[in-house]
Amino acid sequence: MSGDVILINAGDAIHGDGLILVAKDLFVDESVLTGESYPAEKEAFKTAEGNATVTTKSNFVFEGSHIIQSMGSSAFLPESHERAHGNNTEDDRGIKSVP
Repeated sequence: MSGDVILINAGDAIHGDGLILVAKDLFVDESVLTGESYPAEKEAFKTAEGNATVTTKSNFVFEGSHIIQSMGSSAFLPESHERAHGNNTEDDRGIKSVP
């Protein structure tokens, strides 16, 4: 559900794009989106110097992907967020979704 923080574990399907808040040994099957046969390693959201947000493919999970491995990870699903496999968009907080 949009605006929620969810726990993600091995075997989970991702039903919405989300920013990874906490991650430990997180690997995601994004083959339905990217065609890549190897799981993508993901990391928690970080900030750069001056508290600028740094958002990359490596700190987002995307709708349609599946969690391969995870040790206590969570993600935030923004309230006003277009799906990444639709259009590349920027939400009202300036976070840009890039598939």
